[in-house]
Amino acid sequence: MPQSKATVHVVSGGRLVESMACDPAGIVQLQPIDGPGLLVAQAPNQPAVFLELDKLEGRHEMQVAHGASLSGVLIEDGHIPDRPIPLSLDYKPVPHDKLSEAVQTALNSAGVLIGKVRLQSNRLGRFEFRGLKPDWWGYMRLPSTHWFTRAPEGSRLGDGSPEIVELRSPVQNWRFQISRLPSIQGRVVDAQTGEAVANPFMVFHATFTDKDNSPSRGICGEDDGSFAVGFSPGLSDRSPRWLDPSQRPGIEKVTVQIGNNGQYLSASYSFDIYQVGSDGQLGDLAVRRGINLPLRILDSSGSPISGARASVSGSGSNTDPSDDFGLLTLSGISPETQELYVGAPYRRLRLFKLQKPANVIQDRVDVVLQRGSRLDINLSTTPITATRFLSLSLEGTDARLFEFGNPALGLRLNRATGSSALNSSSWGAQGGRGTLEPSADGIYSIRNLIPGMAIDLVVRDRSNNELLRKSIETPAWGETSTFALAIPQPCFDLTISAHDSRCAPVQEVVVTVRKGDSNHSTSATTTSDGHATLLEARPRRGPFGARPSKARWHPRS
Repeated sequence: MPQSKATVHVVSGGRLVESMACDPAGIVQLQPIDGPGLLVAQAPNQPAVFLELDKLEGRHEMQVAHGASLSGVLIEDGHIPDRPIPLSLDYKPVPHDKLSEAVQTALNSAGVLIGKVRLQSNRLGRFEFRGLKPDWWGYMRLPSTHWFTRAPEGSRLGDGSPEIVELRSPVQNWRFQISRLPSIQGRVVDAQTGEAVANPFMVFHATFTDKDNSPSRGICGEDDGSFAVGFSPGLSDRSPRWLDPSQRPGIEKVTVQIGNNGQYLSASYSFDIYQVGSDGQLGDLAVRRGINLPLRILDSSGSPISGARASVSGSGSNTDPSDDFGLLTLSGISPETQELYVGAPYRRLRLFKLQKPANVIQDRVDVVLQRGSRLDINLSTTPITATRFLSLSLEGTDARLFEFGNPALGLRLNRATGSSALNSSSWGAQGGRGTLEPSADGIYSIRNLIPGMAIDLVVRDRSNNELLRKSIETPAWGETSTFALAIPQPCFDLTISAHDSRCAPVQEVVVTVRKGDSNHSTSATTTSDGHATLLEARPRRGPFGARPSKARWHPRS
């Protein structure tokens, strides 16, 4: 039978290209596209039909099947809810995974059930999802303000998530028992205009009247700036008193953190039991709009630097990297900002002070970054007699050395390959803090140092024993100093054999070796031949003591 009320949607290139209603004969004329795409046919209250094509051209027939519905009524703490309750349904017909979130949202707006489908219960607590496939099964979700307290027959509650119920089929007229948690609600608005701030990101924390605490909860508000969030000691806590509102403690204090979204500044609020009120209504929470500050990042010769970033805290970035012209925009910052952190690969991170507050600056601000000094450390002469782990750190009394973090790194020397490799580093190349780069020839380059610092390069082993200390002075801006570093006291492997009284090898014995009277020890487990190999042992005076772990075995003197 022709579907005169059907609509056909065209998806191509990762976006919704066209939507057109069928004529009385169920025919629709669409613009051809020389490329792959997807046709989606949707009739009222019937499941959508998907047709993938290598080329969006020619004549095609799409058969729309009869649909099913999921309906029911919500019973909130034994009563009909006094307000509509938002519900969502996870509905993922094939090929939902081939559609971007933006396309799924656009199809949802056009009436196609796909992805996360939303609706609200009516004033009697009733709801109905129409147009489902007859063999559908999936999940229905409550807002964070509510829990399911009991699952209807043929369904089950989500594992560790009381706001989710798993449904095995679309069934009509189900009764869902739910409970409203201690909750708050409100709206985020522009402090100057009073207009809603769309989709604010917020983090909440609550203290209850019994002095228990909720875990911090992060949510994204709605398009109109509204938000609602419920609190509990934890999603896994489903004790009877938390399912019974008469036994459940109330909210004593709530803290709200509104994040910086690139346009508005972050803000913090705190409310006590008297400010929250019995209905949990917080009203409007105001946030200030930030400003944008254009920057141009240059080197000491006046040439632009690409890949630079800027931040107002030094711990993160408020920008995309600067372009080939050195241009970037620091967005959503406080109008009173007077200090910035600017950095780039192989350039020293700089604390840059504005000559006046950001809100009175009219023009682009130029920031000059100098190339830091560099140390090249040659480790190729270090004997590699075992698999070793070494730490290298820069130490000194010059405060500039630790201005942006402790410059320390780890190296692992590998006996099997005779090579050295960088294991970890606390210096970030992109942050402009100082970087260390390994080389195949055993030379490690430490960059982005401040010139003229008297520092010590210290090498320690895994047990934090100091192996070497070398005093150096960092070279001038952009200059490089190279020196060889031969680490003394090479470590070796110590093999211990465990045998019984008949000289037979003993397997799976943990042998612990304590070094003299010190508290340091190391362990290894014997293999089938009775041997245990202890790596990274160091030469020392005096005997080693060993004792196997199994009680029935005792070492012979």
